[in-house]
Amino acid sequence: MALQFGLGQADHLFRSEAGQSFTDVSDESGISTPWYCSRGASLFDFDEDDDVDVFVSVYRLQPNLLWQNNGDGTFTEVAEAGAWPDSTSAATTATTSARP
Repeated sequence: MALQFGLGQADHLFRSEAGQSFTDVSDESGISTPWYCSRGASLFDFDEDDDVDVFVSVYRLQPNLLWQNNGDGTFTEVAEAGAWPDSTSAATTATTSARP
């Protein structure tokens, strides 16, 4: 089997059900991107609205993703729309803000 760069698996978001199990809420939340090769994720509140947002680092030839939490169980990708001036900066800030 040959490796095919640029073809990824869909990202997934799971909701904890009172610590007993997890439910895949990827589709209804809007976080489901089968065309990206994601490498990692950082959770932080980039817009300081007390909702946890999600930064996803992606393979170097694809744009990073910044999912803004809408507060209703859905997310909107805002890096491409320019909510973050430079998605590389978002990666640095997300990593730095997660440190104790």
